[in-house]
Amino acid sequence: MQYKNSLIRVVVKLDSILGSLINTVAVLLLTLIFILGLAQVFWRFVLNHPIVWSEEMIRLAYVWICYLGWIIAERADSHIRITALSNRLPKEMQKWLQVFCHLLTILFSVLMVIYGGRLIGAGAK
Repeated sequence: MQYKNSLIRVVVKLDSILGSLINTVAVLLLTLIFILGLAQVFWRFVLNHPIVWSEEMIRLAYVWICYLGWIIAERADSHIRITALSNRLPKEMQKWLQVFCHLLTILFSVLMVIYGGRLIGAGAK
């Protein structure tokens, strides 16, 4: 039993560290978008010499913020949901519905990885 408790503590600590890292990276990417956006406007309209790579970098950072935001919202259990039906269910059914929704989320994530990988492979040809 001692081993199980120490393993749980390690997993909880790793989860906490990973959550902090994800939040930090999301904040840094948002800061990068803001600074690059300002720099792009300044160089384009004031210096009349636009930064060529800034739009691509902003777009890529935005995509990663969307992915990280999905993770942050999932960890906080704060995704948008319609609860009119689920609130009327008994507590036991609500738990099973939540498990079902998490399984659907995992399935969707796996499908995104599979078909995203196929799209990347097709785009590389």
